[in-house]
Parts: sequence; C-alpha cells; structure tokens
Amino acid sequence: MARGQLSVEFFLIVSFILVLATIILGGVENEVRETKALDRAALAKTAVASVSHAANSVALQGNGSIVKREVFVPPETICFLYNSTSAVLYCDTGKNIVPGPALLSQPNVSSPCFYSGWMVAVVKNDGGVSVNCTLLG
Repeated sequence: MARGQLSVEFFLIVSFILVLATIILGGVENEVRETKALDRAALAKTAVASVSHAANSVALQGNGSIVKREVFVPPETICFLYNSTSAVLYCDTGKNIVPGPALLSQPNVSSPCFYSGWMVAVVKNDGGVSVNCTLLG
C-alpha cells in the first residue's frame, strides 16, 4: 500500500511541476516577444531620427551640401517612408509606426533605403533633398 501511495504522490508532484513550468514558460515567451518588438522600435527610432536630422541639416545648408550617416535598420522593418500629411519620415516595424522629427522639405528616398541591416545613408541637397542608401556587408 505504501508503495502505491508513493507512486501516486510522485505522479501528482511531477504533474504539478510540469503544469507550473508550462505556465511560466508561456509568460516568459510573451515577454520576450514584446521585448523584441520594443527593441526593434527603439532601433528604428534611432535610424529614422538620424536620417531626419541629416535631411533637415542639408535642407538648411543649401545646394551642394552632403551628410553621411551609418544607420542600422532592424529586421522585419521598413524605414524612411515619407508621410506627407505630417511631413515626417517614419519606420514600420510591423507592430508599430515609428515617426522621426518633422522635416523642412520632402526628401526623395531611394529604394535601397527600404531594406534592413547596416547601411550608409547619404543625404544631399541638389536642388532638393535626396536620401540614397548603400547596404554594408
């Protein structure tokens, strides 16, 4: 009788531990997912702010001015899209829209700027502000 009771108690304890581990891991997985989304938004904010400030600087300096910025666009993120209503460049992380500061003039952004990864953004004023990107690596 004691042996049967021992195995039932062991089964109940192991079951309780497995249920508890499943609940904890489910919560941790959700927290990790939210942290990754927040990290992606912060990296996108840094990239779009850097290029926006460069665009404003070039717009104020006039024709022939050039500013280069090395920026990192996180994976699964499309950056340097222009919103004409609010006059800002923004990034779309899939979960969040991350706007940069207001721009003085509408930039012409080249299509390589819409990729993710490390890139060099060359912002120049040649009668209008343009942003050209080259992927690094």
